[in-house]
Amino acid sequence: MRYSLRTLAVCVTLFAAALGTWLNYRRATMCRLEWLKPGTLRNVPEVPEPKITQREHSVRVSYRSQYCDCRDLTTHYDHSSTTDSIMLYVPNVEAARNVIAQFKAFDVRPPNLCSIRGRIVDRRGNPLVSADVELSGSVQRMFRQHADQEGYFKIRFRLASVSHPPRGNVYRIRVSDYDAPLPRWESASFAFDPATPEQEVIVHVPTDLEQDTAATASSRKTGANE
Repeated sequence: MRYSLRTLAVCVTLFAAALGTWLNYRRATMCRLEWLKPGTLRNVPEVPEPKITQREHSVRVSYRSQYCDCRDLTTHYDHSSTTDSIMLYVPNVEAARNVIAQFKAFDVRPPNLCSIRGRIVDRRGNPLVSADVELSGSVQRMFRQHADQEGYFKIRFRLASVSHPPRGNVYRIRVSDYDAPLPRWESASFAFDPATPEQEVIVHVPTDLEQDTAATASSRKTGANE
């Protein structure tokens, strides 16, 4: 009996130690998501406005698609296009405006196309510059994007289901240092509601950029002295 109680005590102690280690690891790697009202973050145009340029004998139209493939817009025109941009020539300005109106009427968001616009910040609210952001779903592949110099990012993706309430639309956000092989921080799972196709979030990562920078500089200085 005494041996059994001793074994049980050892097992409980080891379990408690393992649980404490795991909780500390989760605290160090779990990022917190602060969901915002759409329109809260800075409003940066994703695509430039269509441009009309008067040439000597024609008018040039430059159009950048927001949702559709530009190659589907230009069946009846002589043009130079890619998946998201097109440049073509028409006889006059009125024809150019008509073409742009036709393009805009066709360039609409599909029902299952959604986006998450966000910003990555540390404990002090400082942005993580050029961090890698991943959005991975339970039944979908991973979507990846780089944050800009102010920590802003936007990821577009297609929902696995447009049913309401959402089924299969469960995701996680993972953040890593620029070009790091593995994610450094990860959020809890969340469901993306197709009723709000464009959402905004602040991603709080459990780190302090100023302390990390100082520690890195000190380590390099120590290594150079040795």
